[in-house]
Amino acid sequence: MQDSNGKKSITIISGGIYPFKTGGAEIFIYFLVKHLAENYKVILISGADPCIEGVEFVRIRDIKPFRLFYPLQLFFLLVRKSYSSSAMYTSFMKASWSNYFPVALYSVLSGVPYSFTIHGGGLSAWNFKFPYIFFFKKAKAVSGVSQRICDEYHIRTGVEIINLPPLIPFLSTTLSKDSIKIKYRIPGGKKIFLFVGSLKPLKNPQHILEAMKVLGKDYIEEHDLYFVFAGDGILKEHLKKYCVTYKFEKYVSFLGNIPIKSINETYKMADYYIICSDFEGTPISLLEAMFNNLPILASNSPGINNILTHNKSALLYDPKNPMELVVAIKSILINPVKENELKNRGKKDFLEKFDYKTIISDYEKMILNEKNN
Repeated sequence: MQDSNGKKSITIISGGIYPFKTGGAEIFIYFLVKHLAENYKVILISGADPCIEGVEFVRIRDIKPFRLFYPLQLFFLLVRKSYSSSAMYTSFMKASWSNYFPVALYSVLSGVPYSFTIHGGGLSAWNFKFPYIFFFKKAKAVSGVSQRICDEYHIRTGVEIINLPPLIPFLSTTLSKDSIKIKYRIPGGKKIFLFVGSLKPLKNPQHILEAMKVLGKDYIEEHDLYFVFAGDGILKEHLKKYCVTYKFEKYVSFLGNIPIKSINETYKMADYYIICSDFEGTPISLLEAMFNNLPILASNSPGINNILTHNKSALLYDPKNPMELVVAIKSILINPVKENELKNRGKKDFLEKFDYKTIISDYEKMILNEKNN
């Protein structure tokens, strides 16, 4: 349906959204809403207001017990706000079925179609399958952020799932490397290894510190190495204590969460990028490293190894054997020819496979139930 200005109305449901939550899904939703608001009336149902121009924000409150009151609130808000919408859209992650069931139920009762994107879900088994199956089968369209996710949930549900990476528009900076290092208090004259992401077990940031321990302080100083962590999470204090224990403080910086408008600066000052995860969907931080033409050292894990190819666009190591990361670091430092090959192939792959305008257009078509070319 259309508003008084002739615009179609779309309802977006997102429990969290950037800048209040900084996960990949929440950041993607933020940019998707901004894009849609340029041409449609957008109603955003979320826990906090990102203050996007032209978007009608509807707050869903954090009332305890959350598992009971969230679905009740959501259904009530959909009844109040979405009756004139042409479509609804949400994301699917690791959460109770009760978070998703109200969307499917309201769609059945109202006739307003919905689509959603699978951002993760941990690929964990469903103990109570029916409401999840119901949610998938009643959707007009479903996408997944990696081929492995698409295949897994197609097997579970029989539903066709489109592979659409959750791209965001990457920015560049005109600041010099030296000025950025001064801004973030990074010593000059160092080779910077950059990690961007949540400091949590799934991401394995400790692999980098374990590699530093094996390399040793003499090697680190001889080669002027420095390691930067951009992100926050439950492992941060543990990682800091590790640095104190092994006297790594002068070789490591923990920058905390960096705003999206500034995160490009960390890539600009870096010389290498490291991603250590056990599993990823389509990691935005990795794509941004490719966009920034950085040589990449990465775990040979699902969601990463379907983007990168060992010895062609990255050096991959076994996440179950992080000592292979040590070998990769030493290898990249002594072979500038290989370093150039890796970063050039990574940038080429990014430009060929991850065009933002094409992907965001495909999302728009999916949400409005229009045929993708």
